[in-house]
Amino acid sequence: KLPGGYMGQILRVNLTTGSLKDENLPEEPLLRKLIGGQALASYILLNELPLDATPFGPENKVVLMTGPITGNGFTPGGTKFTAVYLSPLTGNTLGRGASSGFWGIYLKAAGYDGLIIEGVASKPTYLFIHDGKAELRDATKFWGQGTRATEDNLREEVGFKDAKVLCMGPAGENLNHAAMLCNDYNHFAAHSGGAVFGSKKLKAIVVHGSLRPKISHKPSLLDAGMRWRNLLSPQTVEEKKNKMGHGQSWGALNNLNWRSTEISDHNRGFNQNRVVLRPCFQCARLCPWDVEIQEGPHKGTLAHFNAGGEWL
Repeated sequence: KLPGGYMGQILRVNLTTGSLKDENLPEEPLLRKLIGGQALASYILLNELPLDATPFGPENKVVLMTGPITGNGFTPGGTKFTAVYLSPLTGNTLGRGASSGFWGIYLKAAGYDGLIIEGVASKPTYLFIHDGKAELRDATKFWGQGTRATEDNLREEVGFKDAKVLCMGPAGENLNHAAMLCNDYNHFAAHSGGAVFGSKKLKAIVVHGSLRPKISHKPSLLDAGMRWRNLLSPQTVEEKKNKMGHGQSWGALNNLNWRSTEISDHNRGFNQNRVVLRPCFQCARLCPWDVEIQEGPHKGTLAHFNAGGEWL
């Protein structure tokens, strides 16, 4: 019996052969032990990755996995997916990137809890999944585009304005070890996932669908969601104009990726910026935000932020 919250299927994609194969999730005892996300994805990767694998070799795999909370619609924060792979940064340790937004929800709506990506495509390729049907398509005309243009153009290509796109940009195409995976404009799975996609010539994964996971006991889930929601402290436009990053929740001024706690002149004029909050699916925390800069040499520039400003 499949526990609630799961779709029950993983899609295995071999980019070398073009094979697309549906596989069942592991049996319930293992699901109860690992649940989903990074734990289940890492279990699959470590059981399949050869000992002599290299990060940019065809033997490296990317396992993307959601969890049973993802996309349930009744709890805040049910937005996550995780990608794991052999890391280009070290060559011999786990690479892991996680992201929120809407892509993970739409992956499940397309019929899958996760994906296993293996092999290398012969040309730039993207994967399109809609209501349980998957296909590999030519992405040559999208190669070289930034992530925002890629998202916009692929939504137009597949014909669904609300399709969700996970992609990499020119950094990933050029195997930059810092390249990230981007989805929903504001969300980034860090730690080299974009470079691994680039090595596989996989430009993007586009998902769309109307399927939903089964819920075993809705009243209990609703109760948990309400208790969780009552603990959240929603962020505001004014906070985004005057403070930076998650450190503010702990009374810290974090800067330069936590290497400094001093906010100097580079935040001058933040209170003039035009800020729009961009919440994730069913979450009132309101972490991500867009900003149109209103002061200085970059006035008029539009930027997308994923919650924090630790890099400032």
